[in-house]
Amino acid sequence: MQKKLQSQLNAFIKKSKEEYLKCILQYIYSYDYSNTLRQYKVKEKYKIFSSEIHGRFAYETVVNDELKILTRTNFCYGSSSYFHIIVKYKDIELLPLSEWVKYYYAGYNSIMRYTRSYFCQRESWKYAMEFLESFVNRAIENPDEFVKNDVLLEVNGLMAGLEEIFLMTEMEFEKRLDVKHIDDDDIRYIGISSARHANDCERQNYKIKKTESAMIYKMEKISGALHFLNNLKSISTIIPEVESSIS
Repeated sequence: MQKKLQSQLNAFIKKSKEEYLKCILQYIYSYDYSNTLRQYKVKEKYKIFSSEIHGRFAYETVVNDELKILTRTNFCYGSSSYFHIIVKYKDIELLPLSEWVKYYYAGYNSIMRYTRSYFCQRESWKYAMEFLESFVNRAIENPDEFVKNDVLLEVNGLMAGLEEIFLMTEMEFEKRLDVKHIDDDDIRYIGISSARHANDCERQNYKIKKTESAMIYKMEKISGALHFLNNLKSISTIIPEVESSIS
């Protein structure tokens, strides 16, 4: 009996320790993380670094007088969490306009809030840093020319996509529903959190009323693009070529 009780007590103690360790481990990691920041003077030496601090958190990186990059996160807020990179050129936010037509679903309210958006996961910092490194390095030499080319790539992508959607047949729409990956996903929009290709539920709904589904998709994409007009008007003040797209 005594051996049995001792065995049960040992099991209880072991389980209690494991549960306690599980609870405090995140605090140990946080303490080690903060210590590392101080030890290596990360905040003083680096423009930006990864962080999973709970609550709203933002870095501003000033590239030059006209180009600024803002990183905003609020990890651990469930479905309300966000991880955004906002690039401002002459105080105008650069938006991923082509995302609207490139993917079956993209939320325009989200698109109007960032240049890039990532899932709130530790791995996303890698995508964000790679985007920033590539963007900043290419923009430093000639920011006017680089930003102009980058913005026009988005605007022209939006316009070409809208025209393609407008002329799309039911057969072409059905092919779009089947798309699961686009070749340049990994180049420009890897890790994005607010756009996606069609899911199984949407493919099933399409089979119920094919003509209606295609028509609604066209209406949403073409009319929804009007939400970007104010941003396009702001851009046209520094890039006149955008005026024709507005018209």
